[in-house]
Amino acid sequence: MAKPLLKSRTILEPFAQFNPSSASIRSLALFSTSSSETLIYVGTVSGKLLLLSLQHPNSDSSGNDNESNSNDEKLKFVRHILISDYAVESIHVFGEIEKILVVSDGFIHFVDLELVKPVKKIAALKSVSVVARRLRSDVNECFSKLTVDNGGDAIGGLSFLQRLSGGSGGGRVNGGGGVNDLPIDDNCIFAAAVGKKLILVGLVGRSNENYDSVAGSLVTLREIPCVDLVKDLVWVNDSIIVGCPSGYYLCSCVTGQCGLIFSFPDMLSTPRLKILKKNYNILMLVDNVGIIVDSHGQPIGGSLIFHGSLNAIGEMGSCVVALHSGKMELYAKKSGNCVQKIVLAGEGGGNYVITDDEDGTGKVVVVATSTKVICYLKVPPEEQIKAFLKKKDFKEAISLVEELYDDGEITKETLSLVHAQVGFLLMFDLHFEEAINHFLLSETMQPSEIFPFIMPDPNRWSLLVPKNRYWGLHPPPAPLESVIDNGLMAIQRASFLKKAGLETAVDDEFLLNPPKRDDLLDSGIKNLIRYLKISREKDLTSSVKEGVDTLLMYLYRALNFVDEMERLASSENWCIVEELETLLNDSGHLRTLAFLCESKRMSSKALAIWRILARNYSSGYWMDPAKTNEKHDSGVNIISGKENAATEATRILEELSDQDLILQHLRWIADINNMLAVRVLTSEKRCHQLPPDEVIAAIDPKKTEILQRYLQWLIEDQDSDEPQFHTSYALLLTKSALETYGIESQSEQINGSEPGNHSIFQNPVRERLQVFLQSSYLYDREEVLDLIEDSELWLEKAILYRKLGQETLVLQILAVKLEDNDAAEHYCAEIGRPDAYMQLLDIYLNPTDGKKPMFKAAVRLLHNHGESLDPLQVLERLSPNMPLHLASDTILRMLRARLHHHYQGQVVHNLSRAVNLDAKLARLEERSRLVQINDESLCDSCHARLGTKLFAMYPDDTIVCYKIMKLLGNRQGALAFFKLVFRDESDRIVRSCCVACNVLAMQGLRIIAQDVLSWMIWRIGLSRGQEVMEFMWREHFGYESDFSVLDSLMRAFLKIEMHLQALEVLGRMRRIGLQPSLSALSVLFRLLLRIGDYGSVWKLFRDMLKLGPQPSSITFNVLIHGFCKKGQIQTGESLLHLMNKSLCEPDVYTYNILINAYCIRGQTLDALSWLQLMVESGCTPRFYKYGRDENVGHLLRDLSVPDLLPDYSLPDVSVARLCWEGRPDEASELLQDMLKNGLPLTVIAFNSIISAYCKKGLEKKAFDAYHMMIRFGVTHSFSACNSLLMCLSRNGKLQEAEELVSYMREREFSVNRVAFTVLIDGCFKTGDAMAAQRLWMNSAINIFMDMHNVGLVPDIVTYNTLISGYCKGLDMVNADNLVYTMYNSGWDPDITTYNIRIHGFSGSRRMNRAVLVFDELLSSGIIPNTITYNTMLNAICNDILERAMILTAKLLKMAFVPNIVTTNLLLSHLRKKGLPEKTLMWGQLLKQICVEFDEITYKILERADLDIKEDVVYSRGTSGKSLFVDFLMYLTYDYLYRNRVHGGTDISRIRMISNGSSSSLEATTPVHQQSMLEANKVIAGQGQEQDLLIKTEFMHMDHMIDLKKRKREQSCQLVTSDYRFSHLFYEIALVA
Repeated sequence: MAKPLLKSRTILEPFAQFNPSSASIRSLALFSTSSSETLIYVGTVSGKLLLLSLQHPNSDSSGNDNESNSNDEKLKFVRHILISDYAVESIHVFGEIEKILVVSDGFIHFVDLELVKPVKKIAALKSVSVVARRLRSDVNECFSKLTVDNGGDAIGGLSFLQRLSGGSGGGRVNGGGGVNDLPIDDNCIFAAAVGKKLILVGLVGRSNENYDSVAGSLVTLREIPCVDLVKDLVWVNDSIIVGCPSGYYLCSCVTGQCGLIFSFPDMLSTPRLKILKKNYNILMLVDNVGIIVDSHGQPIGGSLIFHGSLNAIGEMGSCVVALHSGKMELYAKKSGNCVQKIVLAGEGGGNYVITDDEDGTGKVVVVATSTKVICYLKVPPEEQIKAFLKKKDFKEAISLVEELYDDGEITKETLSLVHAQVGFLLMFDLHFEEAINHFLLSETMQPSEIFPFIMPDPNRWSLLVPKNRYWGLHPPPAPLESVIDNGLMAIQRASFLKKAGLETAVDDEFLLNPPKRDDLLDSGIKNLIRYLKISREKDLTSSVKEGVDTLLMYLYRALNFVDEMERLASSENWCIVEELETLLNDSGHLRTLAFLCESKRMSSKALAIWRILARNYSSGYWMDPAKTNEKHDSGVNIISGKENAATEATRILEELSDQDLILQHLRWIADINNMLAVRVLTSEKRCHQLPPDEVIAAIDPKKTEILQRYLQWLIEDQDSDEPQFHTSYALLLTKSALETYGIESQSEQINGSEPGNHSIFQNPVRERLQVFLQSSYLYDREEVLDLIEDSELWLEKAILYRKLGQETLVLQILAVKLEDNDAAEHYCAEIGRPDAYMQLLDIYLNPTDGKKPMFKAAVRLLHNHGESLDPLQVLERLSPNMPLHLASDTILRMLRARLHHHYQGQVVHNLSRAVNLDAKLARLEERSRLVQINDESLCDSCHARLGTKLFAMYPDDTIVCYKIMKLLGNRQGALAFFKLVFRDESDRIVRSCCVACNVLAMQGLRIIAQDVLSWMIWRIGLSRGQEVMEFMWREHFGYESDFSVLDSLMRAFLKIEMHLQALEVLGRMRRIGLQPSLSALSVLFRLLLRIGDYGSVWKLFRDMLKLGPQPSSITFNVLIHGFCKKGQIQTGESLLHLMNKSLCEPDVYTYNILINAYCIRGQTLDALSWLQLMVESGCTPRFYKYGRDENVGHLLRDLSVPDLLPDYSLPDVSVARLCWEGRPDEASELLQDMLKNGLPLTVIAFNSIISAYCKKGLEKKAFDAYHMMIRFGVTHSFSACNSLLMCLSRNGKLQEAEELVSYMREREFSVNRVAFTVLIDGCFKTGDAMAAQRLWMNSAINIFMDMHNVGLVPDIVTYNTLISGYCKGLDMVNADNLVYTMYNSGWDPDITTYNIRIHGFSGSRRMNRAVLVFDELLSSGIIPNTITYNTMLNAICNDILERAMILTAKLLKMAFVPNIVTTNLLLSHLRKKGLPEKTLMWGQLLKQICVEFDEITYKILERADLDIKEDVVYSRGTSGKSLFVDFLMYLTYDYLYRNRVHGGTDISRIRMISNGSSSSLEATTPVHQQSMLEANKVIAGQGQEQDLLIKTEFMHMDHMIDLKKRKREQSCQLVTSDYRFSHLFYEIALVA
């Protein structure tokens, strides 16, 4: 948008003038010697050169003093000198060499600046018409260094014009060659126009010593021919613009070439050029049009159109000065507008000449007529602006200011000052919106300057208002009401003056439509609010911020902006409460006052205000602003207002820890809303919780719901174990249940809520009571039972009787009162004794309270659990009145099952006797072994002399002494030894293990004691773990201290992740006055954070701060790391800031945790800010690969900032970056170059290259890099070895991998989980199960324990790999143990785990276990996949017929979907069963329905065909199993046929191609009919066949017993070694 046209203004004003006596003026020139003096050179027609001295006015003196000075003092005549007898055409000042060049009579003359020395005429140049000095612009333009042409004769001119100190003649000086070596002075180069050519002249050899010495010589630099006669010219940089009668031309002083810029339309035009020195542009005149071009002749901006043909032209700052027709006009360069006119007609006529400053500053302009010299000075910009402001022409003033600022004539501070000045003037003219807009545009205006408009002086902020900052154009600020009143009075006066015909400065709009006072006041306040709101975002001092916010609240209150008041008061503000309290209280804005007090931490006062609001709401003392304009029921409005006040008070109290203040306001909040009171009491926001006893005493006894909810919070959320709280809570729930019994049953269908309004519970009271009675063990059962003894709360009674162990009463209530048969049977199962079912049967048959016998329930009980009951006892208890048909089937099944159990028990008994006999024989043989010990006998392990020491003998006759730890060598071996000794789970063995742990602790082997203890607790389970803890505590006296035994127990529980038991041990330590160790607490923190028990984490942390030990930096690091892993980075940051308060300094690990967390989330900028903070705090960063790979490049670039990383880390970063980008070869070359150049490298660079090569499978290059690292003496790390280990394992080089593992163990390097898993998987894949098992036994325990110590566990992939390996080795016992370990580690089996186990059990002929695993899979909710079905189907085909049919029915019920693997499996079994013809037949049928065969299918069919061709001997008879497989094949075919892609196959008659010939077998019966007939035969004869199979199984069992006896030598060794180790440890315990 174009700026408005500026009105005429005064830019120049006359200052002084000079009247020559009788000379006619022809030319002018100026030269400023200083800031106070300017020399004026006047050339006359008579050939004289006059020198005038102009004294500038003193800027410090006033204008009156300047006006009082006479004209003679301002402009003085100094002297004159005669140049020639002809007119002085032009004058050029060379201030740098203190010379003046004068053109007169066609010659060039040189004189000095003071006109003292004689004139020097350059006679060698004749007919010179125009001279132009070479000027250099300030911009980066090309400015070539000119040189002298060789000899000068090449251009036809003279090399030397004349020495300045020589005579008047021309000629050469010193020949023509030596001057070429002298430098040319760039300050004295000019171009002279002689006819149609330009001669470039320069000064060489100038000396500054004195004038008469060799002062230099003028030399011809170049002659440039022109197209036409030269009339005018200018020279800027390398460009010479020439004005000729035909047009303007551009010549190059370097190349000498000329080109046309613009041609005149006719030959009558006079060319005229003017250099605008402000920007070194050129003004070209064409008639009355001026075109501004740059030094290359390209137009810049628009054209200037003058009002007539010009006589002369000059420059004044941003304006062009034009003389024509006796007038001087000033035109703006940018807009082209005429901004000032000065008439010169009365100053004499004739020729007009103008000149301006040589430096382009635009301070002085000198105009000369033929008889007078007039000096004009530029009016200061401030005076120009004031002129507009005094006229109240604000738009023109602002336009002028912006133009002056764009031209660089005023500073930004002046611009801001003018905006503020305009704003004040507009404020007093009642234009508030425009005034505020200008205030906002001013960057230097302070918000305190408008404070007087809001609050009258004197006030708190009066001293902040600056004084005398402006030009005195407006009155001092006053309150807004006074400003408006004075303005309205001024409008009235102006209206009268207007009627009288006088002009005024008042706006015409106000005169036509006088404004109203209220409207003006409203507008003024709103605009002041707008300014203060924007000012709040500025960087102000604290006192100014206080004034801004306080006065903003004043203005909000004046307009009753309630929402804005409350928003400001509730946010972060700087309001002064003392200034606002009375104001807000009187106006009734109590909500705002309450919010304000809360923001200022004046909680007590804020709560008192909310209490007043809640109390006086109904009386109209305060109205909710959100409800005032709504038409609602008054009662609803009152309740809403009270709850609003209570809610706000609750929000304050939730964060307070002041007990007295909280309890003081709790009662009135509870009277309004119970839920709010509960929120106050159970808030987790406060730092310190309230004492429960005092809170309970302060709660109104009538507020039972509040008391219940608080006790519930104490018990469930705060884990309170105080029996009194549990008992009180149970009694309160019981009383509420008794009160609401009967009502609650009727209201159960209404959202399941309690009767009454505003209930704070979602569940019914009886449900809560039942859950609590069932879950808690700390309340007084007898007291609760006494309360409900006479009530109908039967289920609650059953729970209490169960807690008291009264089983009969529980069964009577469940069976008779509640008639819940399922619950009764479930309780019997919990009891676990068969007599419990008999007791329940008696209750069913003989109920109390006059009820009839419950025969159906008794039959149901016998049907479900009859197998575990004694039939004789059942028959004795049956009533004679019981119908026989109800129990006959059940009793018959019981008798059969009893007989089966009897036979089965005999078999098991005989087997046990056989095993026991084997063990006794082995023990007898082992004890018969003798060893002779003498004085020379040595220990085979430590080679110490045995003497009388206790010793032991291994099965291989090795003799060792009693040094268990030294004997076994390491922690893993010791644990393995104790596992062999304590394999039993009997009470005696468990107690022996506890004694052993005490002995180990006494001997200083606490770590081994903890390992053994944790293993034993894991073996016996959680239920017996409490017994171990009590036994250890009871028997530890005499062995170890209280702290030692409790610490060992705590660490043992932590090792197997039983955090509740660990917390219980910790509580016991606290109760007896012991402090736990920091390391154990760190492990507990890590476990609690991993499982997400944040409540226990904070409770434990508070106990540490209160009771000790004080947390260390390691403790904080564990907490920060745990929260960051859970995504709670803000909590981690808060903990870091808390470290300083706990006298802990954050270390590099603390910062690394936070930096890594931010990098993982992609917040690299936040990570870098923490990195910078770490450096500033004095922590040296370590090289660490943070976050994700996509952020690595950005982070590395930022890490390259100087001083952020140590110098020695930068080479490592360079190598690592190439490796992360997948360029290991380039990284290796870079590393070798760095090593050759001696740059420092650490293990980081080598590890990066080794890891990169290993990821690509290039183990040779990886080992080369590893050997290079060793060769250069860099310490190798476990990271490099792990990478090499994974690479070897994946490539199948297991021998080398095992050697590397041994090497790593020797150097105590830890193998990471992934590498170890890959190595084990490699062993199993190559079939080396023994090697994998050996590797596991030697290293897995160490890895597991290390992983648990740092809070890590193996993942599901690791477990599945190990389980698969054990299953392949048919070691199903270890596979099951590993599954239990996986359960305890928190990993649930997946579908892969179940498939591996099913395949393992079926492969080891243990179908019972395979079926159990399959049922376990289904009960866990995992959906079987095709692999599961095919594995089961393969096992079915190898299993006994009866079970195979049952399993097949189960698979069919589950909608088993076959695939090509199923087809291959069944075809293979048909061929193995001796039915190759059927195999080929089914293959032909499947081919006809377009089943796609794979390579395995074709191999099976080829082998079947080969069997037929080679007449392989096989049984021609059809067995039951073969028919069953054929039946399964038919089911598969039928499914594939019905779901085929292409139909059209007739199966009624099918020809089977056999032996590849034309002979055929013809199926006379349809396939499906034949298969079903054979299957029916199998089913019909399965009874006889089953008896035969049972007999065969028993014969096989007897054969296995005989086989065991023949091989007892091998088994005796293992059994004997177990007994020997047990006996050894027993003797050790006795000695200890």
